[in-house]
Amino acid sequence: MSDPARPPLFLCVAPSGLEPALSAFRHAMGDKPFDLFDESSQGGEPDFANRRAVVDLGGWARRAHTSRAVEGGVEFWHVLGYGLDHLDLQYLLEHGVTVAHTPGSCSAISLAEHAVLLMLSCSRHMREQAANLEAGVFYHPWTHEIAGQRLLLLGVGASGRELAVRAAAFQMEIVGVDVNIPRESEYKAMGISSVSSPDALGELLPTADVISLHLPLTRETHHVLSADAFALVKPSVIVINVARGALIDEQALLAALDEGRVAAAGLDVFEGENLGRAPDITRHPHVVATPHTAGVVFETAGRRSQLVVDNLTRLERGEAVQHQVSAGNDFLAGAASHGAAASAAASGTQQDSKGGRS
Repeated sequence: MSDPARPPLFLCVAPSGLEPALSAFRHAMGDKPFDLFDESSQGGEPDFANRRAVVDLGGWARRAHTSRAVEGGVEFWHVLGYGLDHLDLQYLLEHGVTVAHTPGSCSAISLAEHAVLLMLSCSRHMREQAANLEAGVFYHPWTHEIAGQRLLLLGVGASGRELAVRAAAFQMEIVGVDVNIPRESEYKAMGISSVSSPDALGELLPTADVISLHLPLTRETHHVLSADAFALVKPSVIVINVARGALIDEQALLAALDEGRVAAAGLDVFEGENLGRAPDITRHPHVVATPHTAGVVFETAGRRSQLVVDNLTRLERGEAVQHQVSAGNDFLAGAASHGAAASAAASGTQQDSKGGRS
């Protein structure tokens, strides 16, 4: 690569979502220069020549982008976000590009708050409430409190822990499943009564009143809630997902809702997210859905941007960057995220370079 290197390229190839991420990143960069490529307004192809670093908003870059980046000499690819569902990760790693993302701790509070929103909306039948009010039907439906109900956290990483603190305030009983079991004093301080290994999932599913997913998408966690899992749950159970859509077999969930084997689902993420079209499952009367906005808050954008800028500074100084992703992390990315075999056993979270979890 020729010297001097050009400024980092802020890459936005998704049709939406540029703001407020760009403004937050610009604020975090201060007076440091960077270039912007916004595919929705500029079209064409981004210029990667002689750049050391790319900041990829959301990890949407296609093979055409990553191959050109490798040809241009890019050394460091930083996803401004946690998920790698769309990124051609393996290609970058195989060609010696260091890849990093922002850990779950950046969005943990907003995801936990959103999970509470979905949980209460399902428990209090908000779709039916709104329809009844519109029709002038008062005093219905009858619903249940969540106090005293059992919340099963699949994953007790950053967002799972934040949800536990909030659920404890609602006087819920909270249990967790994770491959990495914290110290008892640590999880009990957050209101979690026990954390079990994935081997216990089959025993815990029938006991849950609410199941909330807080896992990364890996080959082990893909379809962790499958038809087999839904066969074990109470018919009154509520399923919440603010993590990754493919953690749930969506067709199996739809069948369980239709057949009354699952009471309701609160979903912010889906197996197929096609801009311009709502997923079919969102039309189900017992589903409360939002358009992948659980982490779309200004505070999350600020934390993520600052972490990316800190890593760019480390790169400039010749220091090791944090929150690197390696092939051993087993994240499902690119085409692999759509073709993995389903697994009924819960697998927990991947550790980032500081020991944090999603």
